[in-house]
Amino acid sequence: MSKLKSFMFDLGNTSTGPVGMVVRVQARTKKEALKIIKDKLWEGLDDSQGIDLEISDPRIEYARIYVDPDNITLADICDGETENVESVESRP
Repeated sequence: MSKLKSFMFDLGNTSTGPVGMVVRVQARTKKEALKIIKDKLWEGLDDSQGIDLEISDPRIEYARIYVDPDNITLADICDGETENVESVESRP
């Protein structure tokens, strides 16, 4: 059985644009990491693919970030670490 690796997906960068998102996924391969991130992000989104932000200023009517997991690709992986990643399954 191969060791788990920690893959980091870079899905936006606030150094070059207004929204940034980084997700780290434990998996054995890049393809497995991609499947996990797509499946789990879809689970966390509502029907409009949005994530609502709570802003406590009545002048802001709403703030929502939209995500499309189907547009995430292997090219979005910026690194994979192989050093003794502790499996989330082995954590208490």
